Amino acid sequence: MNTSTTQGPYPSVGTPPSRPPSMGPAPAVATGYASFWQRLLALILDGIIVSIPANIFAASLGASIAITGGGFHYRSGGSGLQTLFFIFYEALLIAYWNGQTIGKKAVGIRVVARGGQPVPLGMAFVRCLMKVVSGMVLCLGYLWMLWDPNKQTWHDKVADTYVVRGA
Repeated sequence: MNTSTTQGPYPSVGTPPSRPPSMGPAPAVATGYASFWQRLLALILDGIIVSIPANIFAASLGASIAITGGGFHYRSGGSGLQTLFFIFYEALLIAYWNGQTIGKKAVGIRVVARGGQPVPLGMAFVRCLMKVVSGMVLCLGYLWMLWDPNKQTWHDKVADTYVVRGA
């Protein structure tokens, strides 16, 4: 009877080896799981990158944010549109650009499926849609990686993905 278990792209829970098995001849070598801070910085960079064209597009459709003496006033359209832009941006780049968005590439991390394989487009979309849920409950889905042995967030668990260092 085989008593060993395999979780994630690594043979066991704990410290990953220097390179996940089955990575193949990837252009870069993964050297373990990405840290919370690497992932947060990548998310911030991607948010900035996506918000500029999304807000320009939303403004062209009539959505606006106005600052007046009485505070902020917001006409609908921008927030939902920005979320939609982000979902498409991230899913397409993760599926077709070595598991990386521009922010992830700048930070030196990437998303891989189990075994270090590329993330298929359908699973990339599922992962991105689940990111919305991960942030809904006090960002608990994002913080989950802080105590998960494979450093997975809720959206990683649903899509069976891992974020690794090595771009």
